[in-house]
Amino acid sequence: MNKLLNENKLIAIVVGLTLMMFFAPYIDAQERNPEFEIGLYGWLPSINGKLAFNVPGLGDELEVDPGTLIENLKFTAQGSFAVKYEKWMAYVDIIYLKEGKTESKTIDVGAPVNAEATFKLIATIASLGGAFEVVRTRGKSNLYTLIGVRYFYNKSGLSLSLGAPLQINESVEKSSNVWNGFVGAGGRVMLAKHWFIPYYLDIGGGGSKFTWQGMGGISYDWNWGSVSLIYRYLYFNQGEESNVRNLSMGGGELGVAFRF
Repeated sequence: MNKLLNENKLIAIVVGLTLMMFFAPYIDAQERNPEFEIGLYGWLPSINGKLAFNVPGLGDELEVDPGTLIENLKFTAQGSFAVKYEKWMAYVDIIYLKEGKTESKTIDVGAPVNAEATFKLIATIASLGGAFEVVRTRGKSNLYTLIGVRYFYNKSGLSLSLGAPLQINESVEKSSNVWNGFVGAGGRVMLAKHWFIPYYLDIGGGGSKFTWQGMGGISYDWNWGSVSLIYRYLYFNQGEESNVRNLSMGGGELGVAFRF
């Protein structure tokens, strides 16, 4: 209960600060119009980590590394939305992943036993933040400082079938909702008139013992928006008491952003 109250306080404080950061400029000046940006991107991360399951019939806790089982991406959807006003920005970034894998093999437990395991993982990650531009050069390179909250929902399941002489056929499923506050920095480094390097880094905690996210790559800018090819890495450390001990996602991302 205390942990839940602390998480709710953290969420309220960070959301409040985010809203204050973004809407503060409107108190003094409203003659300029804000700029909106919608981003659509495809991220195909490799997933590694440890997820724990108590499988009835085995007695001991079973740890699964998604990287050893998952090779097929079942479904993924990602998008972002940002509102910019002068040096201020508010944004939301949403990632949805669904992956699964079935493996069959023969294991030796004193005698050959046929084993089949089906593992699935569903994750929704939503980040809400506010940012302030602290540096801008004449070449339009810039640096933002940012603060926000990240919501992490995960649902994992394991079905395990072992043949004679063990004769085990069990399934277990777990889910959790985690909120984290974070701080960080991001921006761009201009290389030429249209080419630039986007960068982003945040660190935080709350429901997780530790979480961080980093991105970097290359982008090309037009009047209507930009196209980017970047590498994104996202990490959660939940601790031994969670079914998700730790989880990392990293991979290339191709995206397009539309400004209006």
